[in-house]
Amino acid sequence: MTLSLFIFVGLQIYFISEVIKAGEQDFSSRVYQALKESSNKIADNELKKIYYTYKDLAENVTKKDSNLTKIVLQSVEDSGTTRYLSYSKNIVQRKPTSIKVTPTTTLKLAPIYSDQGTIKIQKDTTIKSPPPLTTELENDHDFANYTLKEYARLVADKEPIEKRVNLEEVKYIVHNELKQRGLDVDFRVALLDNKLNTTLISDTKYDKKKNNYKVLLFNDSKDKPLYFLAASFPDKTVSVLERFWVSMLITLITMIIIVLVYIASIYYMNKQKMISEIKTDFINNMSHEFKTPIATINLATDALKNPVISNNSDKVKYYSDLIKQENKRMSKQVEMVLRMSKLERNELEFHKKEVNMRQLIIKCMESMKMIVEKRNGIIIDNFTANHYIVNVDEFHMENAIINLLDNANKYSPENPKINITTYNENSHYVIEISDNGIGMEPSVLKKIFEKFYREETGNIHNVKGHGLGLTYVKKIIDQHNGEIIAKSEKGKGSTFTIKLPLT
Repeated sequence: MTLSLFIFVGLQIYFISEVIKAGEQDFSSRVYQALKESSNKIADNELKKIYYTYKDLAENVTKKDSNLTKIVLQSVEDSGTTRYLSYSKNIVQRKPTSIKVTPTTTLKLAPIYSDQGTIKIQKDTTIKSPPPLTTELENDHDFANYTLKEYARLVADKEPIEKRVNLEEVKYIVHNELKQRGLDVDFRVALLDNKLNTTLISDTKYDKKKNNYKVLLFNDSKDKPLYFLAASFPDKTVSVLERFWVSMLITLITMIIIVLVYIASIYYMNKQKMISEIKTDFINNMSHEFKTPIATINLATDALKNPVISNNSDKVKYYSDLIKQENKRMSKQVEMVLRMSKLERNELEFHKKEVNMRQLIIKCMESMKMIVEKRNGIIIDNFTANHYIVNVDEFHMENAIINLLDNANKYSPENPKINITTYNENSHYVIEISDNGIGMEPSVLKKIFEKFYREETGNIHNVKGHGLGLTYVKKIIDQHNGEIIAKSEKGKGSTFTIKLPLT
């Protein structure tokens, strides 16, 4: 069971870690897509602004007039289906143009603008003549977009980053791109320079020390990185997990249930094992308790058959009393077991009435007095309770007190000293029975009211009993809405305190 549990839990942990890892990869992929698209849109917006600023120049460059020439330098066809067209385009402006870039910088435009490149055209093998240029290729060939973009980037690179972009605009674009990819999450953005330091266009809460995402935003005229668009996500873990929280929650609940079932199984297996051992001890004790009186009865019966003894009335009376005493002893043992069985099933009848507890305790003391005195012991009473009329079942309460007195005697060395004290406390009648016996360890003290439990002292039969006495006492006191408390110290004796509510 343990091995299977470890394997199952290990597989579930592996499954959860793989799900989280896949979720993080998916999250990162979506973020990078959003940032790349945001970078493109930010750059496009900047070019649109520059195009608008210099729209007169764009119109002058792109218009068709006598200054515009188109020259095909080379056309090469391979033996397959591809044709390569190399071209050069020249635009000559009649008058130089001066443009003010910044308050202190003026840009002089060159009089000649050029664009050149190579176009790859798929050849239709069904016709012998080359196919015409497509509209897209024709437009790209006729207009000097490449040159204008290079010019726009040159102009933009002269400006500081805070004049090129706006933080709110960047956040708006990034937010929309993230939302389009299903990531409606809290984020922080920042523009970093080529040394990855934050610029003025950055969120105040952006922390560059964390594991953030960044993509290229602007290059210089030599295609070297100038700025990066970066983003951080304070709630990244929550965002990753919320996509899988249902399946992960089910997995966790399943794991917890299985672990709890495992723990409960082990607990009840150990408990059943303990109960089995206790019952075995109980049967052994019961057998031992019955063995002695049965043997005594057998001996007495055999003695009565002897003519010498049967003709002696004193001997006959002695052995008859012995048989009766041993028979009574066995009946008492059986009666205790039956009482406990009825108590367990709540079938034991209680006949409560108002009882003078002082007289009841004195009666119990008289019953135990001779047994204690045989061991040179003494029972001392200290009755200080002013109110001692209690609503109890006299028979069962008497048995409970006698059980406690009997235990005090059995678990005491020679010359036992038993003290019985009574007093009133908070509308309760309190009985304390203390002895100078062997006492108990704290671990034993916790279990003394458990059914069949007996402290192991090396020889299980050194003190007679079945482990039912204190269990019976506890249940009787509980039936009277009372409380029993045990205190003990190894080698210094024990004290049992009974608290019964007054009528």
